[in-house]
Order: sequence, then structure tokens, then C-alpha cells
Amino acid sequence: MREHRLLNAYHLSKGPESVFRFPATNASTAITSRAIVKLASGKVADMTDNTRPFGIAQKAKASSDTSTDAIAIEIVKRGSEYKAEVTAGTVVATDVGSLVDVDYGGSRPDGINLTEVRNDMGLVGADVANNIGYVTFLAPYY
Repeated sequence: MREHRLLNAYHLSKGPESVFRFPATNASTAITSRAIVKLASGKVADMTDNTRPFGIAQKAKASSDTSTDAIAIEIVKRGSEYKAEVTAGTVVATDVGSLVDVDYGGSRPDGINLTEVRNDMGLVGADVANNIGYVTFLAPYY
């Protein structure tokens, strides 16, 4: 049976209990719920090239929102494993053990990109039938 609730999101699969932080956001900056985000000048922002993953946004924020209110971020931790949909490419068993990317280039920072490799994550497992990957972050903040 497919786990539809897991699509379009990163979820902790293995590792220590989740830890949350509540950093401020930038005004008029969109954030996707359950997407991987970075910390830039102390504020939450979407991942970009050559940045370290900070956590998983627990709430969406529209670009029309001019507030800088804090939002809950589930901190990604070294050694923990996260489950997410593959949103660019199709996962096959031989992909396990390769380096993969957060799909921030394709407007899907809530998924895994197999077609561009910026070496954000290591693919440690796969559910090939459902195009789901299990990843660990290579250089998180914690």
C-alpha cells in the first residue's frame, strides 16, 4: 500500500528524537512546508547551491506574507535517515550508495533530485516501487 501522506515531504525515518528550533523568516519569502531549508544570517531560507541544510520547515509561508515571524524547523541531524519522494528522476536499486541532491533547483525543495548532484545527501536506501528514497545529509548544522 502506498503511503500518500509521505509524498512531497521529508520525514525522519531513523535516528534520535526530533529537535525543533524556531528561527525568524525573511519578509516576503516563500517557504515550502516539509522542505529542506538553510539558515542565512540567522533567518530561514530555501536551500541553494553550496549551503548546509539546517532543517525541515514545519509550515508553509507565502511570498505575499510580509511578516518575519518565526516558524518551527525540525533540525536535520548527522547520521539520521530521512524518507522523501524522488521528484526528479526515477530511483533504481543501483542508485543506493550514490550522492544525490535536494531538489531546490526545480522548485521542489521537498523532494530528492537524482539528475543534478550537488552532493547534499547520500542515498542509503530506496523503495523502488514507490519512487521513495532514504537519505542522510552529508554536512548538516548538527
